[in-house]
Amino acid sequence: MDLISFYDKALSDVATSPIGRNMLLSLLAHLNTEIVDEHRFDDGADYVQECGLNDKQCEAVAYGVHHVI
Repeated sequence: MDLISFYDKALSDVATSPIGRNMLLSLLAHLNTEIVDEHRFDDGADYVQECGLNDKQCEAVAYGVHHVI
């Protein structure tokens, strides 16, 4: 399944919509990937790898999970 067009549209929507510009981009701008909770990162990556995601997807999920409070 090729989802490139879906993600291209989603990124375009983030860049052009008021919610995307004001909320999402400002949150991403303040995302500090220098501080990583290694335990949560590893647990998240291991779980999604077991679910069949590829390495890049696992890394993306792990970075998202370690920031969840």
